[in-house]
Amino acid sequence: MYMCLSSPLPLPLLPPLPPPPAIFSLGFLFSPTGTGADPSCPFEWSSYNGHCYKVVKKFRSWPEAEMFCRQQEEGSHLASIQSLAESAYVANLVSRNVVLINVWIGLSDPQKVGPF
Repeated sequence: MYMCLSSPLPLPLLPPLPPPPAIFSLGFLFSPTGTGADPSCPFEWSSYNGHCYKVVKKFRSWPEAEMFCRQQEEGSHLASIQSLAESAYVANLVSRNVVLINVWIGLSDPQKVGPF
């Protein structure tokens, strides 16, 4: 398991069309508020502090995970934690998606074997 990080998608040039009435009604049943959903992030990505995050539930080596992230969205890569607040957000996002498992992030030192 690992977490990808990307910049938000560029804003569309035209405003989006209003949703059809059926979808509008469903919006009251399931609101993305508080889930990290953001229209500027790709589908299945969560937004935090101007970046998009995606938890990937596949087992891969660190280099394979980094390669996968880079293929997802332009400028994306394994998440690198830059602050205590970001660490808390990422930990919460991971805990909502997995149960007791290791997660790759962007920290890497190919010269050192073992835990950091």
